Amino acid sequence: MDFKKLIRYRTLDKCFRAKDKPYTLDNLFEAIKETYQEYGFDEDIKLRQLRYDIQFMKSEEGWNIELEEGLRDGKKGLYRYKNRTYSILNKPIHPMEQDYLKMAIFVLDRFKTQKGVEWVNELIPKIEQELMQVGRKKRAIQFDKNPYTKGLEWIETLFEAIVDKIVLSIQYEPFGKPIQNIELHPYLLKEYNNRWYIVGQNFEHPNLTTLALDRIKGIDECTTKFSKSMVDIDEYFEDVLGITRLKEAKVETIRLRFSQNRAKYVLTKPIHDSQKGKQLNEDSTLDISLQLIINKELKQTLLAFGSDVEVLEPCSLRDWFREETLKMLGLYEV
Repeated sequence: MDFKKLIRYRTLDKCFRAKDKPYTLDNLFEAIKETYQEYGFDEDIKLRQLRYDIQFMKSEEGWNIELEEGLRDGKKGLYRYKNRTYSILNKPIHPMEQDYLKMAIFVLDRFKTQKGVEWVNELIPKIEQELMQVGRKKRAIQFDKNPYTKGLEWIETLFEAIVDKIVLSIQYEPFGKPIQNIELHPYLLKEYNNRWYIVGQNFEHPNLTTLALDRIKGIDECTTKFSKSMVDIDEYFEDVLGITRLKEAKVETIRLRFSQNRAKYVLTKPIHDSQKGKQLNEDSTLDISLQLIINKELKQTLLAFGSDVEVLEPCSLRDWFREETLKMLGLYEV
């Protein structure tokens, strides 16, 4: 397997979809050399190989990419996608990538029983499923996903910025508001409920800033010096369900009672790591407690249980549910 070949295709794809300016052949050449160095490859790429790689990407054996024709900078040709949102990363897995996925499974398999990397047990079936789809075999496992999820094209850029400690200028469009530029020191990519978020520090605000990837319209690098987080990110999300941590919020003890219809479900699938309560009541209901900050994600999660859950404490959350229930009842009054 020629891993360098895959590196070249990924680098060219990134250059072709760059939004700042099109790349000349010399620019592409330098970009690949820089990526080679990042992976520890000393050898140089040949210009003839670069031209062949572009032709392969344009062919049916590659990805059938379409580049803009006739773009020039003086005597030098320029290269970029016709469709600026296109990426080979959004295409189905290419047959040449199957060997790399098989190698990934082989390496990951040795970690699946080690403490702290339990996520491998979920990742390996996902990779195997993708391999099956390339071979057009019948689907044996289906994962929860939203095919209409937006913003996934930013994950690689944001991940690299976190690792390389690069400050970003993010063009962000909140719901119902105009686009704004946010300077962000990125610390964490977080997924919740099939939606991705970037968590970082915008020094115009004292608290951490959380931005949904599907509301991002553009990303540029800043020359501002990167600042480490003054907050332990793991601890920051330890006491919340989801991604919302309200300012000045305090951890509260939340007591819930689940009906016998959902009691065993909650026992086998805890709502949060802080959940306590493992014995059913005499009437087969279940009482549990949680140590959490009350936020909208927690409320939405509990609302999904409908009449199968009763909030016992705190009184503020119980009162909120009573008011919300009356509002819902009003929608269905005859």
